[in-house]
Amino acid sequence: MRGFVFCHPTLYFDLMARMREFEASFEQGVESFLAVYPQYIDQVRPELNGLFSRRGLPNFQQAAGEIRRQARDPAHPFRWDFRVQMSAEEQARVSREIDANVRQSLTRGTEDLWKRLREVVSHYGGPPE
Repeated sequence: MRGFVFCHPTLYFDLMARMREFEASFEQGVESFLAVYPQYIDQVRPELNGLFSRRGLPNFQQAAGEIRRQARDPAHPFRWDFRVQMSAEEQARVSREIDANVRQSLTRGTEDLWKRLREVVSHYGGPPE
């Protein structure tokens, strides 16, 4: 057999049952966090003083979606992080896909950062004279 074997077939159903338990526990944790999320927002308001803006914070549904998305899509792999054996052509294709996904995530993050920064400083007007 080539590559790594992550789970023996006889353990698959036990593994899947355990994964469902972990998922249920995670969902319970998400719900617990979301129950106190508004309190966290109220708590940071005085700490941020004039920098606080609800527009910069995700609403309840956005927060829930982001938490679940991050759990579903963990940190990006590196293009050289291969633990299976595959042809050089297939490896190059997967490497290109990973690079494209990382670039796309960086672009979205940078755009979001500039948008938030612009919202925070837009009321200051033009450059100092």
